Amino acid sequence: MKKSIVKKWYRLLRFPIEYDERFYALLDSIDCTRFTSVTSYDETQYSPIENLFAFLYFCEDLELRYQRQGIPQTVLFDTLQDIVIWTSVHLSVHGELGLSEISWLKRHLSFRLFKLGRLQYCMAHSEFDIPSVNLKKGEPVVEVHIPEGESLLLEKCQSSLALAQAFFAQYFPDYAYDYYTCHSWLLAPSVLAIIDKTSNIANFQTLFHLAHNDISDALLRYTFRWDTTRENLNDFPAKSSLAKAIKAEIEKGTLFHETLGYIPKNSL
Repeated sequence: MKKSIVKKWYRLLRFPIEYDERFYALLDSIDCTRFTSVTSYDETQYSPIENLFAFLYFCEDLELRYQRQGIPQTVLFDTLQDIVIWTSVHLSVHGELGLSEISWLKRHLSFRLFKLGRLQYCMAHSEFDIPSVNLKKGEPVVEVHIPEGESLLLEKCQSSLALAQAFFAQYFPDYAYDYYTCHSWLLAPSVLAIIDKTSNIANFQTLFHLAHNDISDALLRYTFRWDTTRENLNDFPAKSSLAKAIKAEIEKGTLFHETLGYIPKNSL
C-alpha cells in the first residue's frame, strides 16, 4: 500500500523520465513500512533513497491537509516540485537518486511552506533582531525563499508577494505577522557590486529593506554545484556571466555575504 502511494506521487510530480528505471528498481528493494509521519521522521535512521520514498509517501497526508483547508491543488503541486529539484541536486552531487536536504523539505511537508507564483513563503520565527523596526528574534514572520528554475523577473516577484498577502489572509487568518523576511546571497551588496544594476537580481534587491550582512559563500552552492567551496571552485566551469564574475572575485580573495532583508506587511 505505501509503495503504491510512493509511485502515485512520483508520477504526479512528473520526475524526469530518465529516473524511472532506477527509481522503480530501488523501490522494489526498500521496506517502506517504517514510514509513519513527517513530524516523527528521523533522517539519521534512513538512507537518501529512503528519504525520497518517505517524502513522496508523506505527500498523501499533505494533500489531505490542503483539501481540509481549501487550498487549491495547483499550490500543492507547485510547492512539492521542490522534491524533484532537490532530488536532482542530490543526483548531481552524489551520482545517485535520493534526498539529503531533509530539514528544508520538512517545512513543505509540515504545512508551513508554500510556493505562490515565483517565490516560496514559510511561516516561521525570525532568526534575527531587527532593531530599526522593533522586530525581535523569535517573533512570527513569513520567510521569503527563492526556488531555482525560473528567471527572477521583478514583475513576477511583485505578483508573487501580492499572492502571498491574499493567501495568508484567506487560509491562515490567525497567523499574526508584520514582516516578510529574506536571508539570501541574492540581497547582498557584495553581489550588487559585481552585477549589472539593471539585472533581475538588482531589481529583486529593491523590494527589501536591508538589515545586516553575514560573511558567507552560499552563492557558490547556488551558482555552481551544491558542494562547491572556495577550495574546489576550479573543478566547476563558470557557465554564466555572473558565475564568471564570482569566480574572478573569489580568485582576488573577495568576501561575499548573505544579507537579511525585510518587507513590512502593511507596505504591500
